[in-house]
Amino acid sequence: MPKPENQPNEALEWSVNLGDVRPERRYVVIFFALFMLLAGVYLFRSIVLGLIGFVVVFAATLEMFVPVRYRIDESGVQSRNGISTTRIEWGDVKRTWEDGSGVYLSPLAQPSRLDQFRGVHLRFASNREAVLVKISDHLENDVESVVGGVDSGRTERSGGEGRDDD
Repeated sequence: MPKPENQPNEALEWSVNLGDVRPERRYVVIFFALFMLLAGVYLFRSIVLGLIGFVVVFAATLEMFVPVRYRIDESGVQSRNGISTTRIEWGDVKRTWEDGSGVYLSPLAQPSRLDQFRGVHLRFASNREAVLVKISDHLENDVESVVGGVDSGRTERSGGEGRDDD
């Protein structure tokens, strides 16, 4: 796979707006946020509880309205959405795998239910190859190990490919 034209020390930055990818989902989120506002006012007779419900739904789905900004640099990778920042340093990456929308970098050596709460998920924005090459450069492995969803080579698995039931 040919390398993109970026320098090895240069940071790679991009953003993805999920609301632009699937705009119809924004309407669903707005509907449920307004529903929570009305339910709080109607059921509990409290505008404060209604506003709390509205804010919780809106905050949980902020990535539908605000672009998620991604950065790969010399020290690690970062995902930023509003005031929420998720970062993992290169030395902490134990596994990588690609899913349908991007690549995931995990600090967990074995697959676990905690995978969705740990690590950083980098969504592609017409830059799949550049992202995978940049990751493989920093992890000192080949791009196919990231693409194939196999262990990144940073740690060895003990046992089979099954999920950890912890």
